[in-house]
Amino acid sequence: MICPGVIALPFVIASAILAQTVTPAPPPRPAGILQRLNVFTPAKTVPKLRISAPPSCGFHPLHDRFSPSEVARYERAVHENPADICARGMLIARINLAEHASDDFDRTDHLLWMIQYHPEWDGFLLPPRYALTRPRSSREKASYDRIKQAWLEQVGPQQTRGIVLHNAAVFFAERDPAFAAELLKRAIAAEPDVPFYVERLGAIYARAFAPESDTDAVAMAQHVTFRQQAQIALLSSNDWVLLAGFFAEGPSMPTDIEQMFRSRQSILTTARGVSVRTLPSYSGRFSGSECQGYFDTRR
Repeated sequence: MICPGVIALPFVIASAILAQTVTPAPPPRPAGILQRLNVFTPAKTVPKLRISAPPSCGFHPLHDRFSPSEVARYERAVHENPADICARGMLIARINLAEHASDDFDRTDHLLWMIQYHPEWDGFLLPPRYALTRPRSSREKASYDRIKQAWLEQVGPQQTRGIVLHNAAVFFAERDPAFAAELLKRAIAAEPDVPFYVERLGAIYARAFAPESDTDAVAMAQHVTFRQQAQIALLSSNDWVLLAGFFAEGPSMPTDIEQMFRSRQSILTTARGVSVRTLPSYSGRFSGSECQGYFDTRR
């Protein structure tokens, strides 16, 4: 049986379902896995999202570890069927929460395959700090340019799927947050009824206020420019989700600037009777999802 899904959708973005059909690609690509996104309305009416994938496709929560025998089993499955999206997803997700990996740890081939054939994979929905496309081992870091190029090939002018633009933005968030923000703006324009992209854009803007670590004059100037752009966007926005997504990342900034942002957030959330707990990423349940461990830590 071809697995039609890789993991249970890691969050329910909101209550009403926005149908999004992924057209099956020609062999060896298996059928698309992300078939539904949700429009944000009150969380109490969120329905259970039905995933037709067999139990074998369910991911381990982030805090679990794969045993060597489990890794070997999934590697055999990929060897026997290179289009086994379930097995490849498991091998990509085995990084868990580890910040570092041994030099023989290399998911590059699986990442490149997934980006090429399934850039909409919901395993890519994790936030930048836990992004599954983020290189960990020295071998993966050496392949950064190959992974970068694979994503660039997916986000050309013809790309109109918000989920693909979002997933690419997560990859670029760490090294090029300004480009990541532009990708998310495209995702929002393509699918304005999916507020999760707005929340994630706020999270990307939070990176503009991170301490500058680059000593290169050009990079520092770009960082300052992006910070100014983020500040203008946040203070002029009428969307509470953008500011709530920004503060959910816990950005560090001067007190006077934080007070301005807090004041703007208070005006928007008070008027709507909402709070950070009603953000799209907080809606629904994540049982069996690779993202469950991450979202559970935020509750």
